[in-house]
Amino acid sequence: MRAFLVAAVSLVLGASSGMGISLARYGSSTSADALRAPASSDESPPTAFSSAAVAKVSVDQDEFDFGAVENGSSLSHKFRITNVGSAPLTLNAGGTTCQKCTIAEISKDTLAPGDTVEVDVQYHAAGSTPKFRQSATILTNDPQRPRVELSVTGSITSIFELKPQQLVFSKLSVHEARTLGARLLNHITDSVNVVRHEWSDRTTEKFVEVQFMPLDAKALQEEGAKSGQLVSVTIQPGLPLGTFRQRLKLITDLPDNRAVELEVSATITSDISFVGGGWKDEEGFLRIGSVTREDGARRTVLVLIHGPFRDDVQLTVGEILPSFLKVTIGEKSTINNGAVVQYPLTIEIPPGSPSVNHLGSKLGNLARVTLETTHPDARQVRLPVRFAVED
Repeated sequence: MRAFLVAAVSLVLGASSGMGISLARYGSSTSADALRAPASSDESPPTAFSSAAVAKVSVDQDEFDFGAVENGSSLSHKFRITNVGSAPLTLNAGGTTCQKCTIAEISKDTLAPGDTVEVDVQYHAAGSTPKFRQSATILTNDPQRPRVELSVTGSITSIFELKPQQLVFSKLSVHEARTLGARLLNHITDSVNVVRHEWSDRTTEKFVEVQFMPLDAKALQEEGAKSGQLVSVTIQPGLPLGTFRQRLKLITDLPDNRAVELEVSATITSDISFVGGGWKDEEGFLRIGSVTREDGARRTVLVLIHGPFRDDVQLTVGEILPSFLKVTIGEKSTINNGAVVQYPLTIEIPPGSPSVNHLGSKLGNLARVTLETTHPDARQVRLPVRFAVED
């Protein structure tokens, strides 16, 4: 019986003591405080919730768009990184998505809380695809963001674009004036002006008029360009018969007087025309091709004369380029019951001629034979010749 009473009293005292400790821990002001031992005056109360100081990274922007950039250009953009945490932030350059995107500089690799640094990301715009998106990685000690991806995007284009790249006047009467236009588009800068132009052959410059006019906002929007000019080319009456083929160089006010070339061609026709082996009417020249010095070559075409002056027209050989060509005009005859007068015209590359290239490529211009006539509307007729002499 005594043992039972002792156990009961101990149980009550233990329960009372435990209740007092629990209440004191949470700051209770009940009488249970009397059961808590008094704390020393210099002891700080324990903290309920504590957190260690950590670094936290913040970037002004994760991605930057360069917009339209010229192919082959070098680009750079500075991203701003700030430590918004409470501990030092460490930065280290990681990898990139390609060799063309690099982290050029991180001026300091440790940021105190509140500090900011600029990270320079460079990109070389060169590739076969018009759009690009490349990234460079920064490694940090931010536990929430250990990797920061800095991306650059844009589209690669040529600074100039000509639409079309060639103006073809097709068959143009010797009496006719005709105008064709091309658009010079600039996808990079907000302004472009043609300050002057140059023809590859100035001997016929007086027969061709060139004008420039800024493209309006609607035209620029249609082309997706920032600026541009309308290039108008007018061929006036008076050009020699035959093929007109030139390059028009457009020199602009951009740095280094950047220039672009427009090809201009026409076939000037009248009552005089050519037919025969090797003559390409749609191209406007006589094709002989490549020949050897030992063999040389010979071609004969017919000069046809129509119209009311056909019986009175006389032909003579004028300028010959290169001068070693031999050109002979044969006897006149008529066809179609006299409606057409024809002259055979023979062009010979003599054996032993020097090695030359007149294939019309970058290595050499076309050769030509000029005929002088007594026709009132066609005083000269030019016959371009395409050939090369090889050893």
